[in-house]
Amino acid sequence: MNLLRLIAIALVIWLLVRLIQRYRAKNRLTKSCSTKGNLGVMVECAYCKLHIPRQEAVKRDQKFYCSRQHAAKDRD
Repeated sequence: MNLLRLIAIALVIWLLVRLIQRYRAKNRLTKSCSTKGNLGVMVECAYCKLHIPRQEAVKRDQKFYCSRQHAAKDRD
């Protein structure tokens, strides 16, 4: 009977440890996704209509472009 009680206690402890590990892993994943996923304001290229982050866009004549080539082509 003592062996059965010891096995039951070990099983409960193992299940609690697994639940805590799963909870911590889920929180880590949520935190890392929320910090990496922040791209900022998106703007549309005036030439090809591609959406890109504003900090990566080329701005010319109050318009945003995805590259210098598109800014030059739109000027022609």
